[in-house]
Amino acid sequence: MNILDSSEIDERIFKAIRKVKPSLESVPLTPSTRIRDLGLESIEVLTVVFEMEEEFNVSIVDQQLDTFRTVEEARAVVEKLLAKQGSPGTGAAAAS
Repeated sequence: MNILDSSEIDERIFKAIRKVKPSLESVPLTPSTRIRDLGLESIEVLTVVFEMEEEFNVSIVDQQLDTFRTVEEARAVVEKLLAKQGSPGTGAAAAS
């Protein structure tokens, strides 16, 4: 079983953000990047969440969205969900 480390989860979150907003491709993203500061519209933030759900094969509930101020906080939610289901996060990217 291949468990994802924090940096790999971060990279997958960065990938989801850039998929939704390609203009961020050249913008450096870090774990401390504030999602609000990326200029994402509300619908784009929800689309990023949908991408993350697909990528990590998890279900993120509305209450968890309130904790998504930074990429690091988004990662923490994903890590908790993966630990809860005992899964390494084998979503779409892992299958390809």
